[in-house]
Amino acid sequence: MLENIPEHFLETCFVPTLDETLDKLENDFQNNFEKYKLEFIENFKEFCKIVKEEYPELQIAYISYNLMLTNILNHKYKYNIYIYDSNWYLGEQKDIQILQYNVTFIYKYFEEMWLKLLKERKKYIFKINDTDVNNLMLKIINKFHYYIVSLMRNSIVDLTETEEFRKLNKYDEFNIHTGKFYDEFDVIYRENKEKNIIKIKKEINKLEKYTNKDLKDLELVDIDFSVYDLRGTDFRNSKIINSNLSYKMLAGVKFKNCEITNTSFESSFLSEVNFENANLTGNKLTAIYIYKGKNNKLLDIGFLSANFNNTNLTNVDFTGSILENIDFTTSILDNTIFENCKLKNCKFTRKQMELINLTEQQKKQIEVV
Repeated sequence: MLENIPEHFLETCFVPTLDETLDKLENDFQNNFEKYKLEFIENFKEFCKIVKEEYPELQIAYISYNLMLTNILNHKYKYNIYIYDSNWYLGEQKDIQILQYNVTFIYKYFEEMWLKLLKERKKYIFKINDTDVNNLMLKIINKFHYYIVSLMRNSIVDLTETEEFRKLNKYDEFNIHTGKFYDEFDVIYRENKEKNIIKIKKEINKLEKYTNKDLKDLELVDIDFSVYDLRGTDFRNSKIINSNLSYKMLAGVKFKNCEITNTSFESSFLSEVNFENANLTGNKLTAIYIYKGKNNKLLDIGFLSANFNNTNLTNVDFTGSILENIDFTTSILDNTIFENCKLKNCKFTRKQMELINLTEQQKKQIEVV
């Protein structure tokens, strides 16, 4: 139990070591995200291949990436991947393990910290034993697991557009999630082929949270999204017209291939949003906030930036926004307004610089390629 551990050990060893470990992990994750994303998708493709070969007739409702505490206690850093039908844990069908996902690239920092604490605890003989240290490490396991959650959520657009995913034999309602085995889990992806637009509109205007939902391939007209928290919601290939997305938490929302018309994003938080191939012509994105990393120590994990690849930003107004680490080099910028914007580490092409009006101070913040 934590209360039995000397305060001196916690303050002088455990807390500083945890802070140092998480700083190193955060830096690694931000710098190598693309590499880890590709490895995750390759593992998923291998998973699909095995499912097709060994369970060709099985229809899948759930894919679960399970954090096994027994594996962790044995210093084995792999998540077991299970498939389920629509009854999930309650069905007659037993857990079917297909493959494992090697997560050592994240948990090597957990292991390094663990071994260090086991060594340091020897200075506290008769006060702390190995079991105490092991229990301490299990209490902070989620701080490392959240990096796996972030990696999966920020890879899911590319993953679900692979041929292997499209060929999976899935139920109309399909889910991917991750978490401790038979415990609370984090939703990575939801798919619902039979959408009820009337029900969706009611929920959007009634619930406080509407996170990680499937709103793909819809026409959403005259909707005031009164729900504040829309994190992770998937709008891909939808039309959003005459709607209000102002003052919202939109981290991780997928707007890829969307046609968005006469819609305001004013003062919304948009880190990790995917606007790839979206048409945002003429929309209001004033005073929005997009940054990369941690802006305070209360965050368990830093944010990634936003994706504006091939986004049409003609006549878009970003006035007063904080835009950090965004690559605009493939975006269409025509009469795009960046007045009073902070543009720390944003990228533009030389040709784009001829089309936009930036101050000398803004030019010092950006990279021109």
